[in-house]
Amino acid sequence: MTASPLRRGNWSVQEMQRMRALLPRRGVVDTARLLRRTADSVRRKALELFSAKPRRTPWTAEDDMALRESWGALEPRLLAALLGRTTPDLHKRALQLRSKIASGPWTREDDQLLKQYYGTRRDEDLELCLLRPKAEIDAAAA
Repeated sequence: MTASPLRRGNWSVQEMQRMRALLPRRGVVDTARLLRRTADSVRRKALELFSAKPRRTPWTAEDDMALRESWGALEPRLLAALLGRTTPDLHKRALQLRSKIASGPWTREDDQLLKQYYGTRRDEDLELCLLRPKAEIDAAAA
């Protein structure tokens, strides 16, 4: 039995909606596999859909959560397009968020996020995603 062939040609509205939902958490490669498209095709379509003039407005809590959710799953250029920011702004905000890394008891929400992200991102990226120190992440994952 052979695997189904990759899709080619125009993107359907449903595919684009699914890509918007999958891409921030799954990254380009996993999204491409789930949509049966090539990674290059997904990357090109995402840049086409999300490319807009970068915003200069203050970062909101939703922007911060989207950054944390996608950090390490998407390349910076694509993540910047998704958030409507420039790549330097993205890195500057990530550095600001890293200063908020804190220790303390884990909530149920923290455990859920750890289950979603652990094994899909590097440890350095997980620190920003969870806003927890590496040692605590390792202990909770064990």
